[in-house]
Amino acid sequence: MYARRKDDMPVSRVAELTRRIRLPSDKPLTLPLLLTHRFALEQVLAELGDETYLRTSAAELYAEPPGSNATWGTLFKSRPPLVVDGRPAPEGALETTRAMVASLLAAKQAVDLPLRARRELKERILWSYVLPAVFVSAIVFGLTIFLTGMLPLQTLVVSMTAAVTGAVLGRLLRLRDEVTRGSQVREFMSLFIAQVAVGLITGLFVSVAADQLRLLDMSTRNGLATISFVAGFSEAAFLGLVSKITGESDTKARSTADRLPEDGSR
Repeated sequence: MYARRKDDMPVSRVAELTRRIRLPSDKPLTLPLLLTHRFALEQVLAELGDETYLRTSAAELYAEPPGSNATWGTLFKSRPPLVVDGRPAPEGALETTRAMVASLLAAKQAVDLPLRARRELKERILWSYVLPAVFVSAIVFGLTIFLTGMLPLQTLVVSMTAAVTGAVLGRLLRLRDEVTRGSQVREFMSLFIAQVAVGLITGLFVSVAADQLRLLDMSTRNGLATISFVAGFSEAAFLGLVSKITGESDTKARSTADRLPEDGSR
């Protein structure tokens, strides 16, 4: 980077680069502050960097996976002019690459800011309103089942514990296998707690609907715990159980409706 002549750089930009390299010491180093600082530093480096720096930076940006919010492939149709497989770069490749790197970095920042704002708003609503409402609803639901004598306490505990365990395991496996981007990692804890709430509701639902679910012997706690765990672990399994119950209810309703005219004529 220092191979570029100093007289080619405005003094103010060199001073800004020196300032940007140092982390701010007059305010807490929060993640949004660090990301903003990094974006600004990368923009200055793209403007002042020499050929070696731009070649490396362009190669890194070009190799980014498609999952990123803004990538080289989504913004440009060609590869970086400086990345030419060891051959001499064409004339004007340095400044062209500089402009392309700066444009891509600006696009990344433009996409990141609203995404970050939406994520923070979603987490605020989730923690302030959604999760408290879900947990209160689950508590009221469980107390209603217990106080009305629909099910014994042991059955409720078995079903809810198994469903929550399945939900937690499913979310941890997703963290291991699917969560790869920084934004996904930052959202993980909120979604983890939400998954626990979903598991709690799932356990209550399965315990109440046990008579309708004939997949296993639901008269034993082993069968109830198995179905509850599977429903908490897999959203598809839970929706399949709901569809099974609603499908049987629709079939019974249609059968009853078909018999009504015949019974009325008698």
